[in-house]
Amino acid sequence: MSKSGSFILIGLGIIILQFLQNSWIPLNTENARAFAEEVSGPSAELGDNDFRISDMGPNGDLNFQPMGIPAVAYNSTNNEYLIVWVSDDNTSPLINGEIEVFGQRINAATGAEVGTNDFRISDMGTNGDVFFGVTSVAVVYNPTNNEYLVIWAGDDNTSPLVNGELEIFGQRLNASNGAEIGTNDFRISDMGTNGSVSFGANFPQVAFNSTDNEYLVVWQGDDNTPPLVDNELEIFGQRLNATTGNEIGTNDFRISDMGSNGDTNFGASFPDVAYSTFLNQYAIVWRGDDNTGSLVNNEFEVFLQRLTSSGVETGTNDQRISVMGVDGDVSFQADSPAISFSSDFSHEYLIVWSGEDSINGENEIYGLRVSDGGTFRRFGISD
Repeated sequence: MSKSGSFILIGLGIIILQFLQNSWIPLNTENARAFAEEVSGPSAELGDNDFRISDMGPNGDLNFQPMGIPAVAYNSTNNEYLIVWVSDDNTSPLINGEIEVFGQRINAATGAEVGTNDFRISDMGTNGDVFFGVTSVAVVYNPTNNEYLVIWAGDDNTSPLVNGELEIFGQRLNASNGAEIGTNDFRISDMGTNGSVSFGANFPQVAFNSTDNEYLVVWQGDDNTPPLVDNELEIFGQRLNATTGNEIGTNDFRISDMGSNGDTNFGASFPDVAYSTFLNQYAIVWRGDDNTGSLVNNEFEVFLQRLTSSGVETGTNDQRISVMGVDGDVSFQADSPAISFSSDFSHEYLIVWSGEDSINGENEIYGLRVSDGGTFRRFGISD
C-alpha cells in the first residue's frame, strides 16, 4: 500500500491481496498483458483506467508478449512500485523466443513510469540463445536497505548447469534507481545433482524478515536428497542475508512432506510465503496432495507450515487449511493459494485460494484468517 493509502493491482490470472483499511480485499484479474489499476480505500479507482505498463516488442506483434504471472512490490521509502514480469522482447541483443525477466518502476502517487522503460533484470544463457530462459518470477521490497530482491526460476548455462536444468536465481536491485546490486543472477537453489535435468525448482516466492534483515525464498522442487526420489515434488526454502545475498542456515531445507517418503503419487506445488512482524516467524502455504487422514491420491487441498525466523518448523506439521468437498472425493479441488500478513492490531494471516466445493465444476474464491496462535476461521469470498 502506498503512502496515499492506494495500492496497485496487476494481473494475468493471479489473486492479489492487500490489507486495506482493516479489511482484506482480494481481487482476481485476468488480463492478457501486464496492465495495472491503482485503487484506494474503499476500492475506488484512481487515475487512468487499466493503464499499460509493458511494451514488449512492436505493437501489434504477437510474437513478443509477457507470459505467466507478474509480481509487484511497494517501496515505502520512495513511494514507488516495482512490477516485474517474464517476457519475450526484441530489444537488442535479445531475439524472438528468448525469455527473460523485465521490470518497471511506477510512481505510486501518479501511476507514471519512473526510470528506464521495461528494464531487463535477468540474463539466462548467452544473448541470442533461445534454449535458456525464465519461467516464473517474484519480488519483495526491503525497507531496511531500500532495495528489492527479484527471484525467478530459470534455465542457465553457467557451469556446472546444463540446458533444461531449472533452478532458482536472484538479483538485488537498488530501489532508488533500479540498478543491480551484488552478484549478477546469483543461484539460490541446487535441486539434485549438477548437470542432471531430472531434478529442478520452479514457482518461487519470497518474504522479507525486517527483524533480522533476511529473506526467505521458497519454491516447488524435485530433489534427490534421501529419502526423496525423482519426481517427488515438495516445498523447499532458503534463508538469505539481505545485506549480501549470501545463503544462511541449512541449504535448501525441506518444508513440506506430502505422502510417504519415496512415493511420487503425492506432492506439493505452488507455494507462497508471508512474514509475521509480530512473532518474527514465517508462514508458508501450498497446494498439496497428501494421504493424511481420509484424504486420497489426487485430492488437492491447501496446507500451511509455520517456521521460526531460523527456519525451524513450529506449530502443526503441514496443517490442512482448505476443505473442498467431501474427503475422499477428488472431484473437488483447491488451487492457487496466496498468503499475506496484517501488521496492524489483528496480527493475523489471510490465506485465499481458488476452489471447487459444493457444486462440482464451479470455482470460487475462499479465504481463511489465521491468528498468531494458529487458530483459524474459513469463509467464502466470491459467489
